[in-house]
Amino acid sequence: MAVLASQREPVVYPESDGKPMADNTKQFRWIVTIEGGLQALFHDRGAERRRAQQRAERLAQRLRELGIDPEQIEPREEG
Repeated sequence: MAVLASQREPVVYPESDGKPMADNTKQFRWIVTIEGGLQALFHDRGAERRRAQQRAERLAQRLRELGIDPEQIEPREEG
C-alpha cells in the first residue's frame, strides 16, 4: 500500500553528530574548498531573493498608502 506524503513522519536532519567533520587536515581543506566553491556558485541567489522581497515590501507600502490592504489582493495565476 502506498503511503501518502502527508502521512509520513517528518525527516530530521541533525546539525551535528558530535564527531569532528574531518579526520585530518587534508579532509578539512577539501571541505573548506568545496564549501567556498558552493558559496561562490550560489552567492547571487540570496541577493536576488532579498531584492524581490524589498520590491514586494515597497509595493505593499504603496498599496497601504493608497488605502488598499495588500493581504486582501488575490494573486493572479500565470500562464
